[in-house]
Amino acid sequence: METILVDNEDESLAISTINKYLEERIFDKRKKEVCLVFSKKPTISFFKLVLLSFYDYKSAYLKMIKYEKNTKCNLDRVIIHNGEELVFENPKIIVGNVHRGAVLHIKTNIVFIGEVKGIIFLDNDKSSIYADKFTKAIFVDSYGRKKEFSGSNYLMSFEEMEVM
Repeated sequence: METILVDNEDESLAISTINKYLEERIFDKRKKEVCLVFSKKPTISFFKLVLLSFYDYKSAYLKMIKYEKNTKCNLDRVIIHNGEELVFENPKIIVGNVHRGAVLHIKTNIVFIGEVKGIIFLDNDKSSIYADKFTKAIFVDSYGRKKEFSGSNYLMSFEEMEVM
């Protein structure tokens, strides 16, 4: 499989680059599998143009598309104590524990390497929390109902919390 790096900041230039590559391969005896790696997430209209290029030339197979994600994940070492209230808006990996009585508002994906005992609000459908160990953690759903949960190595998503 060949990997092609495409800077899709300028979509018309990116399409012409892809078309040039496909045109050069038109007389190859064997079609190649191609992985396109974009500099940012492609728009739907741009993605359709890419698919049409592969359909028109038929000189290669589009096997995979990847793109650079804009969000970065930070690593913190912290203990969240009773009475603290934190809002997480960016993905994060936290090495430490959450004590009973701490309140977490999560709007993204959070990973805790440690024990979580606090009160957790998963604020939207894109939020989730993973912990090595939940010990009587209290999840509060969108209706304000409290649900206690204990478990090890568990990923709790917004949808799962809502049906719990």
